[in-house]
This record gives sequence, C-alpha cells and structure tokens, in this order.
Amino acid sequence: MKYEKGTFIVLPNINILDTLDVTSQALFMWLCKYSDDDGICFPSRSKLAKHISRDAKTVDRHIAILEDAGFIIKTKRKKAGTKENMSNLYQIQLLSLPSDTSVPTPSPTSVAVTIPNTNYTHLTATDTNVSDHEIVNMLPIQEEIKSLVGQLPDKFGKNYIDRIVYVYRALWKSKFNTPYQITSFGRVGKLIKTLVSTNTEYQVASLLLTHFNWRGATGSDEKEYVYLSSKGFPMELIPSKMNIYIAYLTNVCGVDYNSEESVRQYVIRNLKPLL
Repeated sequence: MKYEKGTFIVLPNINILDTLDVTSQALFMWLCKYSDDDGICFPSRSKLAKHISRDAKTVDRHIAILEDAGFIIKTKRKKAGTKENMSNLYQIQLLSLPSDTSVPTPSPTSVAVTIPNTNYTHLTATDTNVSDHEIVNMLPIQEEIKSLVGQLPDKFGKNYIDRIVYVYRALWKSKFNTPYQITSFGRVGKLIKTLVSTNTEYQVASLLLTHFNWRGATGSDEKEYVYLSSKGFPMELIPSKMNIYIAYLTNVCGVDYNSEESVRQYVIRNLKPLL
C-alpha cells in the first residue's frame, strides 16, 4: 500500500494547543484548514459538526471555548439588507505567549518618576497633514463596519485587535517605560471586539488616549490620574467611562467624535510622538 501524504495545513499556536480538550483541538484544526492567508474562514456549523462527528450544539459549545481561550474571534454575519443569518465568520488568532506573562503593575510611589506629567489639555485637535495612504482596507470584523471608515494604519497589525493592542502598548510604554504583555488574549479580544462593535478603530484609539491621560472632566484632578496610573490604566474601565470620555473629547479637546477626519487627525497627531 502506497502512503499518500494528503493535504497539509498551517497550524498556529501548536505549542499551546494541548491546553484545550480534544474536541476543541479538532475543531480548531478544521477552522485552520478552511482559513485563508489572513486566518479568516466561514464554514457552516453543520459542516464543522460533520467533520468532528458531533452535533451543531457541541460545535457551538467548543467554538465558545476557543473564543474564551483567545484562539479565535467569531463574528455573526447576515445577508446585506436582511435579517437572514449566514455562516459565522472566524478569525484565527496568533498567540505568541511571552516567557514571562506577568503584567508589571506600577506602584503609586513610582508614578511620579516614570510617568510624564503631561496635562491632558495639551492633547488638541489641531489640523495636521496626514496622507490618505495610511487608511487601508479593513478586514471583515462585522457586516456593518466592513468599509474603510475609521481603520487604523495597516502597519499597526493585520486585524483590528492587533492594531488597537499596538496603540495600547505604545501608550503603556510611554507611561511606564516597559513593554506591556497580555495575560489573557481571550479577555482582551472580547473587550476590544465590544468596543469596535459600536466605535471605529480611530474612535477607540481616541478613547485610549483619553484614558491614559485622564485627570477628570476638568483636566485638573491629579488624584484620578494617580489612581489610574497605580492600576496600570486597565482597558476594562473604558466601557464604564466611555460617555464622559467622549464628552471630554468633544467639549474640551474640540474633537467631533462623529467625524472620521476629526478623530483621525486627533489620534495621529497625538500618537506620532510615541511611535
């Protein structure tokens, strides 16, 4: 009997794949089999169920496990102009875990030494000439935001999570002079997905800028800044502060939050010194 090699697939995250149960591993391998060069695929639930010899409910359960572990991001799709569901879209994530996954937590006593005392009112919406080539095609995140509107530069990363994490890391390093390392890819991915579902990438970046320089609605409350600094400016706090951050951007910084160009110019102007 002649041995046939069959079809090879690229299997990322193999060094941590054994942290999953066997069914989740098999499902992840089939998702990789269907994925394109950008790690995107959209096989039907019934097809996946057939491949792993399970029912559709089992597929759903193990897709949720893969999401929670950060291996994939699932996006629901509907036919344009209708409420009819299509197969889910899956984005494979690359989990290159660092050897030391601990996140450095700055102490209140070190804040004054390591963090520049830059008042947030210095962040303005002054115009600057930025070429349009920095805006490139967006990977499909959700059906309603598949256009070019509000996407961060492609050099920040291949997908929206990588690009937003890139901004967060730049802001973290500017404050603490140390690299930021993610301890839970699944948690961070879910949080960013929630933010991007109602905001463009540039809008999320403007919220991050506000978050890392927040001194209250008046811009003069140093206690708020010291508190956030001591906690490490956790991204988890942004959803609860979103409305007041948007109000501050609008009323104090002069940013038209609903204008793509206004938010884009503001973000690029204030990120340039950090990148």
